[in-house]
Amino acid sequence: MRMKRFQKMLEEQKELENKAESELSGIQLEEANIRQKVEFAQTNVERINGDLEKFETEKTGLLENAKNSKEDVEKKQHDIAEIQKTILASSDSHGELEQKLRESVEQKRTDVCGIPGDFSGNRRKFPSGVTDWIKKCSV
Repeated sequence: MRMKRFQKMLEEQKELENKAESELSGIQLEEANIRQKVEFAQTNVERINGDLEKFETEKTGLLENAKNSKEDVEKKQHDIAEIQKTILASSDSHGELEQKLRESVEQKRTDVCGIPGDFSGNRRKFPSGVTDWIKKCSV
């Protein structure tokens, strides 16, 4: 009888051991699943943090570029205003120079050709063919 009792106790113990092993396997499987999920979540967090850093760097660069662009626009507007002033001054100067050139050409004609204003009395005489040619060619 004692033997049967020990045998029964041994069987109960084996049954408890099998049950414990089964529960342990389930817990280990659940632990492996949880570890996998945690690793996946950590990988995602690291990726997202990397993206945030990258976007922050891009944002800083864009803000710097916008600031530089604004300064460039202001400088170019200033340059355009200066060029417009130069053009206006040049236009005025051009008109004055054209007028001086006309006056100078008229003076040269008067001095060289003896057209109104020639008081020297030293007018040269050219053969009639040359005189006609000069008239045709004169401005």
